[in-house]
Amino acid sequence: MKKITLLFIACAMLSLTVAKAQVQANIYASELKASSVATDGDVEITYTLNADASAVTVNVENNEPISIPEGTNNWLKGVHTVTINLANPPAQEESLLWSVKADGVAAKTNTTGAPVKFTSDDNPLIQVCSPRGGVAVDKNFDSPFFGRVYMTESMGGVDNGKYDTTRQTYDGIYILNAALEDITGQEANSYAGGLNLILRTPAYVDLSPYFVSVAPDGKVLVPVNYYLTATPDSLNLWIMDAEKPAENFVPAFGGKNRTPHPIRSHIIGDDLFVFEQTNEDAPLAYRIVKYANFSAPHTGAITQTLYSGATTTSKIYPATRSNANFIPDGRGGWWIAQGLATSGAAATESSDKSSLYHIDANGTFDYESYVLGIGNIIRGAVAYNKEKELIAVGVGNTIKFFDVKWTTNVPSLTAATPAIFTTSLSSTYTIDFLEFDAANNLYMGSSSTEKVYVYAMPTTALNNTFTTIAPASQALVSAEPNNTKAVTLGSISVVCLGNDITITSGSAIQSVKLYDLQGRTIISVQGIAAGTYSLTAPSKGIYIVETVTGDACGVQKIVIR
Repeated sequence: MKKITLLFIACAMLSLTVAKAQVQANIYASELKASSVATDGDVEITYTLNADASAVTVNVENNEPISIPEGTNNWLKGVHTVTINLANPPAQEESLLWSVKADGVAAKTNTTGAPVKFTSDDNPLIQVCSPRGGVAVDKNFDSPFFGRVYMTESMGGVDNGKYDTTRQTYDGIYILNAALEDITGQEANSYAGGLNLILRTPAYVDLSPYFVSVAPDGKVLVPVNYYLTATPDSLNLWIMDAEKPAENFVPAFGGKNRTPHPIRSHIIGDDLFVFEQTNEDAPLAYRIVKYANFSAPHTGAITQTLYSGATTTSKIYPATRSNANFIPDGRGGWWIAQGLATSGAAATESSDKSSLYHIDANGTFDYESYVLGIGNIIRGAVAYNKEKELIAVGVGNTIKFFDVKWTTNVPSLTAATPAIFTTSLSSTYTIDFLEFDAANNLYMGSSSTEKVYVYAMPTTALNNTFTTIAPASQALVSAEPNNTKAVTLGSISVVCLGNDITITSGSAIQSVKLYDLQGRTIISVQGIAAGTYSLTAPSKGIYIVETVTGDACGVQKIVIR
């Protein structure tokens, strides 16, 4: 009989009266973690539910699905730790992939055909004075922080009495888990990375951090643009370590100040793409550039310029520097959204100027939204769902949705269902940003109302379900001592103890390389004398050690626990 022990570490409040079911988020589990597997098959796993579930199932390679019983509220929204038992645990040197399938509560699923807001405006954790830099949600399964929500505050405080007094906020980043809980315990204190992010003058407002994004490894890219401080000292693209957010941010490029200044950036594979302005005074100039094989602080030259324009007749020339955005299309190209002028003829799309463009991987423009009449995406608010089949744009106080179709990598847009959704914002207010999470919940924010809102996109009761794949770093491995089997090629042997890896060779070693399972080089050393050489793996996980001598090449899989 399978043994299941449950420990619930989320908090919930139950009412004695049952009201009409409220629409819940489209469900998914996030931040999957696992201990080593004990000799009896026991393994402790942790997951976060963003909504109440009607069932939770753990699927492990070589094992039958394991249904987690409701037990002590372990299907409720929040963080859970569960001990399950594997009938077929991993053998030594073996690792098992696993996943968690969450099913939503049918009665609470959004089947209305339109987005429905499920967050409360009274929740202080989603009240920020100016979320102009948007929200970024980690949608990469292999990230250890899959599901994390990074919310920007670019004008914290209550300076002139306009802003909410529920919570004093500060310029920087606020982190929530997928259940919208203060997972790092930062309370009202922002993560600012040791940067000067405060400006208070009548002439300007703060606009940094700009549009944030999440890299494949879970790190957060934080652009800081130039009319940020009276005495600028942090004009650069910065990187926040999601595991250690209170530490100083690392500059993507050397030094603190850098021209041009970033608006938004993305890391795709090993490459960094930056949408940036290249001068500080009018007329402003914009470009989209690629830095191949990026590593911070990066010193290499631009690898490719996908777009560059420096006049008001350029295709990309937003009304203000903060009213532009770009997002990857999943095919090597990019969607670019921009706000036109705030009023007059210049605020209307035409054959000379569109609010939404698409460029391919070579920078060729192959879609212009004026043909569809999308309207003025005044703040550059654009989002693309994880499946890369639905795009959303913010026009005034409305969200417009479009299905994306491709013909030989050239896109076309058609009105989706729903085609347009009018939010609760006043008609004079604007949407600052949009962002989908992995389960197609849509985040929206407005500095006009000083809040972030989250909507469940329409679905059906039958398909409000989601399977989350655990990251490779959390693959299930035996708790037995690390592998000590020697490589039999030539005179090479490899032994592990803890995180330490010892390589012994009877002849000179030409090179030793440590790879992760994604093929990334973690450690590379050349020219080692015959004898014993030691290196240390950075964290637990599964690695490949490649040792090359004059007469042999040894490749060994290493499990670090």
